[in-house]
Order: sequence, then C-alpha cells, then structure tokens
Amino acid sequence: MSICDLSMSGGIFMSTWPMPRDVPNVFGNVGTVRSCTAQGFFEQFGVSTVMYSGSLSIYYLITIRNGRFKSQQKLQKYELWLHIIPLVFGFGTAIASLALNLFNYGLWDCWIAPYPQGCEESWRNNGSTTCLRGDNASLYQWLFDLVPKWTSILIVTVNMVLVYIFVRNQEILSERWSSRTVGSRVVNRSSQNSPGHTSFANNNNVVNASPADEISPNMNQSQERITGRTTQRGSQSWRRQQQHQARRQVSFSRQIAQQSYLYVGALYITWLPVIVLRGIQLASGVTYYWLLLWVALSIPMHGFWNLLVYLRPRWLQKRREQMMKRLNAEQRDSDAGEPLNGNGGGAPVGR
Repeated sequence: MSICDLSMSGGIFMSTWPMPRDVPNVFGNVGTVRSCTAQGFFEQFGVSTVMYSGSLSIYYLITIRNGRFKSQQKLQKYELWLHIIPLVFGFGTAIASLALNLFNYGLWDCWIAPYPQGCEESWRNNGSTTCLRGDNASLYQWLFDLVPKWTSILIVTVNMVLVYIFVRNQEILSERWSSRTVGSRVVNRSSQNSPGHTSFANNNNVVNASPADEISPNMNQSQERITGRTTQRGSQSWRRQQQHQARRQVSFSRQIAQQSYLYVGALYITWLPVIVLRGIQLASGVTYYWLLLWVALSIPMHGFWNLLVYLRPRWLQKRREQMMKRLNAEQRDSDAGEPLNGNGGGAPVGR
C-alpha cells in the first residue's frame, strides 16, 4: 500500500514538469511525450492505494469477527487475493492505458486524457473521432479510476461500521454476563454465611462428624465467624474488580470506533475532492480552480494522515504514562512532607 501511495504521490509531485515543452499556457513544462506518459503510468498504478484500503478493511473485519486463531485459517484462503486484486488492477489498467495511448497532458498533470484537448471521442460521436491520442479517455476515466475508487471507499465505510457494531454487541453481552455472574456469586456467598445457614461443623444431623467437632464447638463457631468475614470481604473485592473490568471493556469499543472513524476520515479527506473534481469535469467539463488546488494538496498527504492516525494510540498511551508518573511523584512529595510522629512536628519524641 505504501509503495502504491508513493507511486501516485511521486507522480502528482512532478505536476507540470513532465508535460511536453510545446504545450501552451502551462508553467514549468520541461518534458516530452515520453515523460508525460511515464507520469500518467505511475499515477494510474496509484489507484491500487484506495483499493488496498478496501482490502485492509476486509482483513480487519475477518480478524475481529473470527478471533485470532480461526481468522488465520480463513485469511490463508483470502489474504493472497487481498493483495492480488489491487496490484493486478492498478498495474493492469496502467499497462492497458499505455497500450491505448491514453496518457496525455491535462490541466495540471499527465494522466488519462484526450489529445488534443476538446477533440471528439468515438463513443460520443457514433464511432468517429478527431482525437490523435487518448480516444474515449473520458470513458476509461470512469472504468479505470472513478468506479474502483467509489467502490473501495464504500467497502471501507461498510466494513468499519460492521466492525464497530460487532465489537459493541460483544461488549454488551460480556457486560451482561459479568453482571449476572457477579450477582449470583455474591448471593451464594452471602447465603452461605447467613445466621440461618447450618454448616457442617454444627449440624446435629450430620453422620461421621469428627470427635474434634463434638469436643470443641466454640472453636468451630469462632472459625466460622472469621471465615464468614473473610469470605465477605473477598467477595466485595472480587465484585469491585469485575465492575472495573466491565467498565474498561465498554470503553474498548469506543476506542475502536474512534480509530475507524479517523482512518475513514483520512480516506475521505484525501480522495473525496478527487472524485468530486473528476465527476464535475466529466459531467459538465467545468474545472474549479479552488477544487483543483485542493486535489493537488490532498493526494500527497494521504500517507501523512494515516501516519497520524496510526501514532495516535501510542501518543495517548505515552501521555497517560507521563500523567501517572507525575501523580506518583506528587504523591511521594506529599508523603515525604507528612509529620513523622503524632505530636504535630518532626522532632524526635523525648527531646
């Protein structure tokens, strides 16, 4: 995915440089037809980046829904295809565009475009064309670029929603199970230590009671009272631990949802302007400068946004660790300033 993104970002970074020198009204064009074709090739191969995002979303969906071990068996069947489909499509459409002479200069880069600009394409002109290169380029833009990108973005969105719904439902079930388990165990332990409960030691109807139980009833009753208090304290501590664990599990789905939203948001920020620009160009032939500028700035930033989203959990974890260290240091300083004896001062007793 990073290699595909680098291919597209590198091509867009070159901007107008690879355009032929004889193209009028273009700043910085110092290239030839071959350099323009090479730029278009690398940009078209970069369509695999968006398709790889769809593959990754499918990978995470399979992993989360099937668990760590079961998912490995299923991923062995599908993982290869999750790599093959984006790479073959990107490389295959780039080769096909090269063979069809579709790579020509456009407004600010070289990509799939008709040459000369404004020529009549055969699919719109009853089979006849005035284009010297790039015949039916607008049609291939839909087939090779817009449709795959829209489909991939839709797949990513649906898969992230499914991941969140699955994790949220699992946590709700886990929370209900923990609540029921805690309640049943506390009730059982309380009933066992209630005054009306008859234990083995003081039950007159018990057969095979030991001689020690008959000789020392007071000792057995004392031990029962101590055991009852210890069991009650243990059950309360165990219940608090289970409640704390349940609260942590509830927040886990929120963390996954936030990460999913951020990844999808990075995808939208990067590629939504491109889709809107291409759609407007194909539908009406109008190009808005502000939208063109947004596209030129957003596409190379895709990897940067993904990096920020990837580092976000690690940054939050680091910030929590630093906060805990600061609180511990403040606690140590507070403990060090407390009096050493009960007379309100730090002087030794007896002075």
